[in-house]
Amino acid sequence: MNKISTTLLVSLALLCGCATQQGGGTADQEKVVCRLGLVMQNGVLSDFVSREAQVKACTRIIEGNTLTGKELGSFYYARGDAWQGVKEDDRALADYNQAIQLGAANADVYFSRGLLLKKKNELDRAAADFEQAVKLDPKYKFALYQRGRIYASRNDWANAETSYRLALLIDPDNTDFLNGHGYVLTYLEKYDEAMADFDKVIKLDPNDWYAYQNRGDIWSRKKEYDKAIADYNKTILLEEEPAYAYSGRARARLEKGDAGCMADFDQAVKLKPKYRWPYSERGHAAFRLGLFAQARRDLMSANELDTEPFASTWTYNAIWAYLAQARQGDADKQQLRRDLEHTKQGPWPKAIMSFLLNEGKPAELFAAAESANPKTLREQRCEANFYVAQMFMIRKDTDSARPLFKEAAANCPPNFREYFVAIAEFQRLEPIAGAAR
Repeated sequence: MNKISTTLLVSLALLCGCATQQGGGTADQEKVVCRLGLVMQNGVLSDFVSREAQVKACTRIIEGNTLTGKELGSFYYARGDAWQGVKEDDRALADYNQAIQLGAANADVYFSRGLLLKKKNELDRAAADFEQAVKLDPKYKFALYQRGRIYASRNDWANAETSYRLALLIDPDNTDFLNGHGYVLTYLEKYDEAMADFDKVIKLDPNDWYAYQNRGDIWSRKKEYDKAIADYNKTILLEEEPAYAYSGRARARLEKGDAGCMADFDQAVKLKPKYRWPYSERGHAAFRLGLFAQARRDLMSANELDTEPFASTWTYNAIWAYLAQARQGDADKQQLRRDLEHTKQGPWPKAIMSFLLNEGKPAELFAAAESANPKTLREQRCEANFYVAQMFMIRKDTDSARPLFKEAAANCPPNFREYFVAIAEFQRLEPIAGAAR
């Protein structure tokens, strides 16, 4: 970044109503240099001078002991933005806190602090700041957008949708807002409305790879796999590291019965070798295709890379890794026993792990799956059918496994991995049953 020229500095100073002198260094000129970072353009702070220069100017003003209260707070706010620019986030946070304590707490201050807290993964505090920014300025579209992103990260789809929708009422052609809104609508299973958002993004910006990728996900959910593949292809052309698009295209190819889909999963892993999800995706696909050795390797790798070990995804990957091992004839349960001891999950899915570990009675797992919540009941009964069937497969009792896979395929939620694998397992067993008859 280049320092602002003296001429431009003077012009900006005059616009701010500050008297300056060329080559000066007056208090008023220091204020202009400090405050230049306060200009908002499309929700991003402008940067006409180096952040280092801004920090120094703000510090001289703050330490000059000539200002108090709200005016002093405004310079703490300006220096906070400057500190962020030189990656001194803790100092920035301290200055934002001081600005608020001194009464300089406008919507921009809360928004800036919210962004920093979000960056530090303090999502509850960040959400509170975005909420306060919106309270002070109900049309603060970027605060609404960021609030929506936090809700979405918590899977609070209803509140996320509200935040994005309010932002779109203010700026209906903002592609970030449209993409966020469409993404949330997808999880709310409002596919046609979500599709309309992504279609609009693509019309506004034909090179927006994220919209193609998200639209591809909807086509997949609608079982329009050729259209999904076309959108993933477009994403792969436009994005620098299209690992997710390769994975999405692989899933669509898998649904079409194309075993060559594994090459796309391989490409996703190659692009993101230090992330959990590509290994997890490839591992589950391998299991579905009956490639149990690869499935176990990938699912174990996924858990080694998981940034939230012992949480839900980790626990289910541990279960599937054991199943892949056992389906190869390896009955050693030491790893499963260790995983059960480490998981942070509640009674379910711990009940699944205990059932497999102890080779319990199916009725015990079905009893554990009961719930007063209809949605939870459907999901847990689905899983009970699937994992009891897997136990029978480990025992080579295909006659007992077949009806349970059929039940899981009929009643599991269609976004559950158990649903897809139950279909594949049942289809593999049906020819065997027919031959036996």
